[in-house]
Amino acid sequence: MIQSFLETLQRAWPFLIQGFQITIEIWAISIVIGIVVGLFSCLMKISRFKVLNLISNFYIWLIRGTPMMAQAMIIFFGIFKLFK
Repeated sequence: MIQSFLETLQRAWPFLIQGFQITIEIWAISIVIGIVVGLFSCLMKISRFKVLNLISNFYIWLIRGTPMMAQAMIIFFGIFKLFK
């Protein structure tokens, strides 16, 4: 039983490494996008311009008010529907 597990792991190892690399790439891109969006949202929030402040307040209200899983599903399923 241990031998068959090790054989399976050996065959799957390249796919696991590839999945790990893709995960790290997605993580790095997400961090950069999150920092940029957060910085712009923060700058809009402290802006003297009322329109920018209102846009930032709405964005923060929307993101805080919806569960992360709902946001992920909207992005995952909704974005592709827009481009079909």
